Amino acid sequence: MEALKGIPPLFIEAVARSAGHVSLRCAELGLRCMDPPSATSHLLRRLGYNEYQVRRFWLLLGRAGGGLGVEVYRYAPVSFTLVLRYRKGPVAHLRGGCLPLDSLDCRVLGSRCVKAPHSHALYIYLEGTLEGSGDAMLRVNAVRLLSRLARRSRRAVESLVDAVVDAAWGRAGASSLYEAVLEALRLGRGLLRHVLPLLPGTVEELALFSPALRRLAATTEPPGTG
Repeated sequence: MEALKGIPPLFIEAVARSAGHVSLRCAELGLRCMDPPSATSHLLRRLGYNEYQVRRFWLLLGRAGGGLGVEVYRYAPVSFTLVLRYRKGPVAHLRGGCLPLDSLDCRVLGSRCVKAPHSHALYIYLEGTLEGSGDAMLRVNAVRLLSRLARRSRRAVESLVDAVVDAAWGRAGASSLYEAVLEALRLGRGLLRHVLPLLPGTVEELALFSPALRRLAATTEPPGTG
């Protein structure tokens, strides 16, 4: 699996925007969203990306083969990686809209769920592993996590997405990214404290335990400044 090295800012933006959109819609509609795609071609177009940009998006994922992954948390011996998986095949979505659905929500929605036989789809998972183990001990769809967060605070999801996008483009300092992540962690503390051996509570701890955030914020100022 390839790491997220040299990934164009527009790609990071599209991933963040699409995942945020699906998560917020899931929360609005009261869907379970256990394992939906975070992006499809139809959704990317609806979000304003042109045909060339959409084709480049899938080309980048296709070239990655098994997927793209970036380590987002490390506190030995536990590590969590955000994994992007590209699939091509049938995809269900909400009738009259661009919201991709998983099989469970599709079954619940009945005739409001329609299926496209051949579609590009991106799935994002948070996978946890123990050192020395080759298999994930935990795997959860990132949209599922974000939709649960959106039920607590829509603004927290919007702020997190905006902070990731701004950091990718170098439009804002690292402090806004770290603060947005810390707020999301605070709101999800009730669940995360059962999963993470140590839950970051300060900017310094977050910078220490998250390789991905350090990398994403590397082009801006050091955390805690600005």
